[in-house]
Amino acid sequence: MLTAPSAPLVSQLEQLVLSLGGFAGPRTLWRDPYGRLWHTAPGEAPAHASWRALGSFVQPTLSHLLTVLAEPAAEPARRAA
Repeated sequence: MLTAPSAPLVSQLEQLVLSLGGFAGPRTLWRDPYGRLWHTAPGEAPAHASWRALGSFVQPTLSHLLTVLAEPAAEPARRAA
């Protein structure tokens, strides 16, 4: 059973959706060891090797990102929203 996302996570995702909406091409989404989300251009290395890639997205929606974050950790996949 999935639990509801926390209010701070939803707020962070809403900001991320707005930020990603300003890019015409794909962005790779990363999660750092503290649970914060970051994005880079595809192929760009993250700031730290401990970051986990969640996938590459083109202007994802809030519901799409919530779905991705609810999935168990797996190999990074390319996703289009």
